[in-house]
Amino acid sequence: MKLFIPNRSLYDWGIELLCAIALTCVIYPLFFYIDFSDIKWPVHYNLNGDVNSWGTRLNMWFLPIMSLLMYGGFTLLEKRSSEFNYPFMEVVKTEKINKIGERGVRWLKFFIIGLFGYLNLSSLWIATDQISMLNVSYLFIILGMMVLSGIIWLGIIYYYQYQNRV
Repeated sequence: MKLFIPNRSLYDWGIELLCAIALTCVIYPLFFYIDFSDIKWPVHYNLNGDVNSWGTRLNMWFLPIMSLLMYGGFTLLEKRSSEFNYPFMEVVKTEKINKIGERGVRWLKFFIIGLFGYLNLSSLWIATDQISMLNVSYLFIILGMMVLSGIIWLGIIYYYQYQNRV
């Protein structure tokens, strides 16, 4: 049986490594803190980072399950991105655009799973009384990086579209 290894550059494997680290941050509390039967898990925060409501330990499964589903969905989207990106253009003209699209999906996967990882680890630290509130500035930094990289990504795609127009 032949093992399928995708043809990716070192840069692409680096992004996948960052995604794996972020996914580990999301799943970490499930394996090491599952034996707490009386743990209260924070489920909602206000704008200052204070906990508004608490849930049971079953709530600690929500972000890991969502992260695994999103990781799988983004990985499938990344592998079949050429079918969804610009189906009306010729194949020869869209190779660079498809590569940029795949990298954009990889970065989006990293940012979203990284955001979930930060939220899950912070919830764990709040639940175990290691910290008292969520640091909201990190959330704004992550969301700002998502928006900025999305703008740059769209700009690059539109630039290549402009260069390859008929």
